[in-house]
Amino acid sequence: MSMTTPNHKRLVGRAETQEIKLLDEVRGSLQGMVKRKLPYQMDYSVRTLEKLLIDEGNIHVLDLRVTSKYSENFEWSLYADGYKVVSGTKEFARECFVEDAELFRETCRKAVEESGLPSLTRREYIHLFGVRNMYDYFRTTSDISVLYPGRRPRKNHLLESQ
Repeated sequence: MSMTTPNHKRLVGRAETQEIKLLDEVRGSLQGMVKRKLPYQMDYSVRTLEKLLIDEGNIHVLDLRVTSKYSENFEWSLYADGYKVVSGTKEFARECFVEDAELFRETCRKAVEESGLPSLTRREYIHLFGVRNMYDYFRTTSDISVLYPGRRPRKNHLLESQ
C-alpha cells in the first residue's frame, strides 16, 4: 500500500516550505536539533503507535524502515509483525506532519488495522520484539567481533577514501 494523495504535487510544494508539527515536543535547544527532524518524528510516531495498540489489546511489533534518512529524498516502509503494511515517500510523511502531528501515526494505524494481521499473543510479541531489537543492534554495529570472537572488524572502504 503506497501513500499518495490526488493533489500530491501541489501539497508537497506547500509542505516543503512549512514547519512540521511535532508529536514529541522539544524541551531545549539541543533536543530541538534532533526532535525537529522528520525521521525522528516518524520513528517516535511508530513507537507510540505500538504502545497504543498494545494498550487496546491489538498487539503487533511495528518496525519503521527508512532508506537513506539523511538524504534529500527518502522512502519509508512500515512493517507489522515482519509484514510490510504501508510505504511512502519523504514528501508524504512531511505533508502529514505539516497538517497535524498525529496524522502520520493515524495513517500507520489505519494501515496496520487494514492489513488483517491477527493480534499476537504475549509470548509471540516478546519473541518478535527481541528479534527486532537484535536486528537493529547488529545492523548498526560494525564490530563483527561481537558475532565472531577473534575476527577483526571489516574496514569501511567508504570512510577510507575520504
